[in-house]
Amino acid sequence: MKAGLDVWRCDGCGKAVFPERLICSKCHGSSFRRDTARTAQVEEISMIHHMIGQENWEKRRIASVLTDAGCRITAGLLDDVGVGDQIDLFEEDGAPFGRAKND
Repeated sequence: MKAGLDVWRCDGCGKAVFPERLICSKCHGSSFRRDTARTAQVEEISMIHHMIGQENWEKRRIASVLTDAGCRITAGLLDDVGVGDQIDLFEEDGAPFGRAKND
């Protein structure tokens, strides 16, 4: 588990994106630098009830979150957080996750 989430920031306009892009959707630049999003605010929550091709699937919560870097991402939720809550971001096996913020 890696604390924080790697995001990429456009060198031309500063827009943060995840995952990494080849071209910035705002300024069409093609140069990005790595940055880190550490926290996010939960905006919307959904539940994945089943996954095609998977056996013994357990329901999982995912959320649309606004990161402190300024980009919106979809992240898995590990705690019983709600809309509006702040979460700590981390990466596990290349996927973004969040859990209740530890102040």
